[in-house]
Amino acid sequence: MSPSRKSPGVLASTLALLLAAGPSPAAISVSGVANRTNYTGSASFTVANPGGFTTTATLNGNAVAVGSAVAVTGAGFYELVVTETPTGGGASTVQTVLFVIRAPGRGSTETGLPAFTAVPPVDDAPSAVNTGVLVLTAPSSYPDELALPLVAWLRKSDGDPLWLNSPVRAEAFPDHPIQLRRGFGYTLLPPQTGAGSIAYDGKAAGLAATADIVIQTGTEWTPASGTLSADTDWGANARVHVTGDLTVAASATLAIGAGTVVKLAPGADLNINGILQISGTAANPVVFAPATAGSAWGGFFLQQPTSAIGAAGAIFFGSGADQTWFDTHSGYASHRPEQALFLVGPAGASLALTDCALIENTGQILHNDEGGDIALTRCLLQGATTSGELTGGTLAIDRSALLLFPTADPTFADADNDGIYLTSGQHNLTRTVIGYTKDDGIDTGGSPGGYTTNTTVQFCWFES
Repeated sequence: MSPSRKSPGVLASTLALLLAAGPSPAAISVSGVANRTNYTGSASFTVANPGGFTTTATLNGNAVAVGSAVAVTGAGFYELVVTETPTGGGASTVQTVLFVIRAPGRGSTETGLPAFTAVPPVDDAPSAVNTGVLVLTAPSSYPDELALPLVAWLRKSDGDPLWLNSPVRAEAFPDHPIQLRRGFGYTLLPPQTGAGSIAYDGKAAGLAATADIVIQTGTEWTPASGTLSADTDWGANARVHVTGDLTVAASATLAIGAGTVVKLAPGADLNINGILQISGTAANPVVFAPATAGSAWGGFFLQQPTSAIGAAGAIFFGSGADQTWFDTHSGYASHRPEQALFLVGPAGASLALTDCALIENTGQILHNDEGGDIALTRCLLQGATTSGELTGGTLAIDRSALLLFPTADPTFADADNDGIYLTSGQHNLTRTVIGYTKDDGIDTGGSPGGYTTNTTVQFCWFES
């Protein structure tokens, strides 16, 4: 039986159908970028333009060239959509390529986010600033050999912070203004040589406050180091030189009265196994300062269940001598290596600060590990590598400010210079300002070792 043959009419019909169908669908070709891939700094891609098709492409919804290279710069998330349609008609083919460009210097946890540098604060209108009350905290008398701290607070009439920006300028100290960031700020005056009195006559818009300070010469210091095994009262307006590590025994209480200045030797630590009670005031705070300019002292260690610090009206500056403390001490979790001003834990240890300023420190400010309770009320934490990392225990911060970690310069850095880092425990932040950090305002969520992280943030202000 001979093979069947199609009639000329059938062949013509078949050819017509093939011509109407157009060319066979081609696989869309995109070179240079791959789906779900990260690139650092920039990327370049080319969408092929085969004959017989109309090819279009969009990048994040905007049309881009086909058949030639397209350069993409700028950190972000990108969606490339390519559509090919046969020129002779027929169904279109669509392909989507998702890719990310990372900013150089950013880590994987910030994939796709641009490098951010804080903008300078914009001062608020004087009419708004004038609705508040300007308060200056500075020692009423102070040794001439030490840098002199002054802290400014802008408050409402009820004492709550007034979240406005304004410079505080003093005519007698034109080189040492205080920049209020959302109502908080400080300055350090250089040692004031010569006996007598100075007045920091601060003015913000139409508000004024003056800190009058008696400058002391020939100060006689009481040395302190070793272990305090019995209750001790340094009294008010004392001058104490911590010449080496100092320990308050678990059975002892150390009391420090208003106006006392404690200068600490380079690297000196205070081990509080018992109770430290600090009773300063806004008009006459207790000051902890480095004994040697440019040489930081260590920090406070609350490492026993009996450890407790209760402080009001105190200024702490110049701590953090050991810049690798957490690298060389095992058993602690910290994303930063620097020593903390306050290391709190285990469970039972407690730190409670009210109307205190923790400023100009070279390390971290806070740290707890697997326990320890920290409460801050109307406090300023400013100028450190970070407010710290808290693992376990409880944290309560109210009407306070966490600012400038580590500095206000515009250089970008991605090195866990967070406002605060919360990994496990119970954390509550209310009516608090957090800003001007190189990294996160609050980094939170991790729960190592089966612990639970509960973080509640209410009525807070985040900026830069």
